[in-house]
Amino acid sequence: VTVGEIIEKSEGMLDVLRELDGLFCPTEPTASGLIIALRKHGLAGQLKVIGFDSSDELLEGVKNAEIDSLVLQEPRKMAYLAVETMVKHLRGGQVQERIDTGARLITIDNLDESADEAATGGD
Repeated sequence: VTVGEIIEKSEGMLDVLRELDGLFCPTEPTASGLIIALRKHGLAGQLKVIGFDSSDELLEGVKNAEIDSLVLQEPRKMAYLAVETMVKHLRGGQVQERIDTGARLITIDNLDESADEAATGGD
């Protein structure tokens, strides 16, 4: 899905969006498209938006109180654990069926300390 598609879909359901208390966007493009559409129609900041992943656009949305929070994955940790687990598996070792790679919640309260890490994928 693209940001443009989400803007178009969001604009097509403005009446529904006006009635909501909040909305979860499971990807960066959905959160970005929604925020752009809400800004365009004067609705940004009027409903709670929780996004997933980050971009400059989304971090700006948190800073401007247009986005309540962002859930961030830990891509470097995910990659490290994936390689480590595959090597262990290929060497005949037992591996966990499920591995928690962690996540962080970015809000206006911790934005300053997390903005650089969020923009670069953290470490």
